[in-house]
Amino acid sequence: MLFRFLFILSFIFVCQFGYADEASDQAEFDVLYKTFTDLYANSEDIDPIIEVAEKLYKLSAKVHGEKSINYANVTYNLASLYDERGGTSATEDEKKAADLYKDYFEILDKNGAPQDKDYFSKMVVFISA
Repeated sequence: MLFRFLFILSFIFVCQFGYADEASDQAEFDVLYKTFTDLYANSEDIDPIIEVAEKLYKLSAKVHGEKSINYANVTYNLASLYDERGGTSATEDEKKAADLYKDYFEILDKNGAPQDKDYFSKMVVFISA
């Protein structure tokens, strides 16, 4: 009986920390997303935008899961930023962009996203990257 009580108590204790971490990660994601949108709207310099987008990308996988549509959208945003910074030459940024575009479409396809006008317009960007 004592063993069961200790087991349940330890389980509750561990779960509380898990929920606290999730809430903390979500709060950090929200702050980063606000920073990202502010920079994107108001900054000409792409490097700080990419820096924040990379942090969002890493955190989004943890907060939303690597198979979520939210993660897919963060992936696409980072890919388009790398694509923009890379220009038209075959740079490391262009390779990163192509890999992220591919990941984006794989996530959408696994989630059964509709292949509508938006999907194909983004596909054209991916193909031309």
